[in-house]
This record gives sequence, structure tokens and C-alpha cells, in this order.
Amino acid sequence: MAALHDDLAAEFAATAEEILSRLDRNRTVTGELEAGPFSATAWSAVAEAGWLEALVTEEAGGLGLGLRELAPILTAVGRHLLPGPVAEHAVAGALAVPAAADSAAARLRATLAGEGMLALVDPAAASPAAARPRLAGDELSGGCELVRFAGRASELLVAADGPDGPAVVLLDAGRDGVAVAARESLDPTTELSAVTLDGVAVGADDVVAANDVAAELLRATHAGMRVAVACELAGIADHALTISVAYAKEREQFGRPIGSFQALQHILAEMARESFALGRTCREAAAADAGAPDRLDDAALAAKAYAARAARSVVESALQVHGGIAFTIEHELHRYYTHLLFLDGFWGDRRDLHAALGRRLLAGDGDVWPAWS
Repeated sequence: MAALHDDLAAEFAATAEEILSRLDRNRTVTGELEAGPFSATAWSAVAEAGWLEALVTEEAGGLGLGLRELAPILTAVGRHLLPGPVAEHAVAGALAVPAAADSAAARLRATLAGEGMLALVDPAAASPAAARPRLAGDELSGGCELVRFAGRASELLVAADGPDGPAVVLLDAGRDGVAVAARESLDPTTELSAVTLDGVAVGADDVVAANDVAAELLRATHAGMRVAVACELAGIADHALTISVAYAKEREQFGRPIGSFQALQHILAEMARESFALGRTCREAAAADAGAPDRLDDAALAAKAYAARAARSVVESALQVHGGIAFTIEHELHRYYTHLLFLDGFWGDRRDLHAALGRRLLAGDGDVWPAWS
């Protein structure tokens, strides 16, 4: 069975590279700086490839795959710096489909097929201590900062607190009481918004899950999003290593390629070590999806915490290899680095994640080491 999963993952990886490489040929830095951080053409290609429905169970009409198969796609998204809320759809949206009633499930499936767009309104993405919107009776009120691509969304998947426990609610983004305000983003590949909900009417068909079912859905979503972001960071690190090696072979100084100097060789070797270790960590974390829920929770915390440090180390070393040119906004490394800085704190920064994992281990609720076996 493991060999089958590995074969599927390899096939997804090859397909993702083919599609995204083809899209890259039509991309220019200048064009993207002028057009903004979203491409309708690229998003349509992602939806048509079926990647966003990979985690939807077969019973709900999806592919019934796991994070192990999705991980190579998410890594390719980072490697090619593909803009758009891929993880929000492929993880949060896909996991919500089986829990939803027919009407909400159909709306979710439509966004996964590229008919509209989904934004994940969950304060945990920005801070583990942030309060969720409150569902009181049939009204939802509250807010959430730093929601990716909410300004383009047709549907909002909201993590809320109800009277008896958590709730997950699906809202039409144009519903009365919903306000979306753009926020400045230093990451040129990401649009950010603040979402405010002021007494938004919620019908029975809008409630995707409540209480224990919602708690389990949110647990799986949070773990899946952390693995997804870690994989994207692994892709960023891999690309930074690849272009740095190529540049070191081409750039000459003192009449010889700079890659022939031992000091640069040591930097590149350390970059390769970090990138390889990060890729392996993400693959192992994604494979934990097939085990007990606690294994995935621990693996996701550890993978995201490590990914933020390792990817930053690799990309900052890439900046050193390239020299001053890489700091200019026209160079691709500039965009990779600013996106990395955003992802560093997205779904938990290293300090918060290390603390959360430590608390679980000290309480006897976690067992991180078997997760990597």
C-alpha cells in the first residue's frame, strides 16, 4: 500500500511540474508586479487539474486521497510561487465537503471546481490566541484579520464558536452584514483582507458542522494547513537552491565561476542539506495523515516550525550567493523571500508552534518522535 501511495505522489509531482512549468513560460516579473498577485488563467489550470478535490472522500464524490499525495503538489506550488489560495481550497474546503449537508456540500464542490472562490476565515491562521466569530442563534458576528484572497471570494468558510462548542459555517461573501476590507501586504504574491461579520443571518443549510464534528473538522484542517504551508516552504527552499547552484556555475569573478570558490561551495552544501532535510520532513508529516489524529497534529506542528526556519536559512543563503541583484524587486528571489516571510508566521510562527508542541509533550498528549518513523 505504501508503494501505491508513493507512485501516486510521484505521478502528482510530475503532473504538477508539467502544468506549472508551462504556466511559468507565460509569466514575467514586470507583468505580475503590474497585474497583481492573482492569475485567473493559472487558477483555472489548477482547478481543471483536480488538485483542489484530491482530499474529498470518494463517498462525497472526490478522489479520496490523503496529504501524502497532495504534498508534492503543494511543494510545486511553492517552487513555482503560484499565487492563490490553493491550500485553503485543497485542504480546508476539501475536508469540509464530507461533513456538510447537501446544499453546503454542493457550494463547496463548486468552488473546488473553479466556479467561484473560497476564503478561509479562521483567526487561528494569524494567531492561536485570537477569538473566533460567535454564532448566537441564527446570527454570526465577529471578525478575522489577514484572510487570504477574501476580496475575490464568493464563499467564506468561517470557524466560529457556538453556544455548545465550535461551529463551521459557509457564507455567501455578498450576504448582508459581511464586510471585506483590503489590508496592505508586503508579499507581492498575496492579497490580504480583514473580514467583519455583523449579525450575518445563518440558515440551517449554512452550518457545515457543529460541536464535536466541528471540533474534529477544525483539528484536521489546522493540521492539514500547517503541513500545506510547510510543503510550500519546502518548494521555495528547493527553488532557491536550484537557481543558486545555476548562478554559481555561470557568474564569474577573478576569471573563474564563483562556484569554484570553497567558501561558496560550503554555503551551497549547507543549503542542499537544509533543503533535503526539509523536503523529507514534509513528506513524513504528510504521511502521518494515514495514522492516528494525534500523530498528524504533532507532525504538523513540528514540520511547520522546522520549515519556517529551514526555508528562511536556505533563501537567505541564496541571497548571499546572488549578491546585491537578488535584493531588487525585479529579481525572482525578492518575491520568494517576501512570500517566505509571510508564510513564516502563517498558521503559527516558530515560537508559538514550539510552545504548543512542548505543552503537548509535557502533558503526555503528544509523541512526536514516532511520527517520523
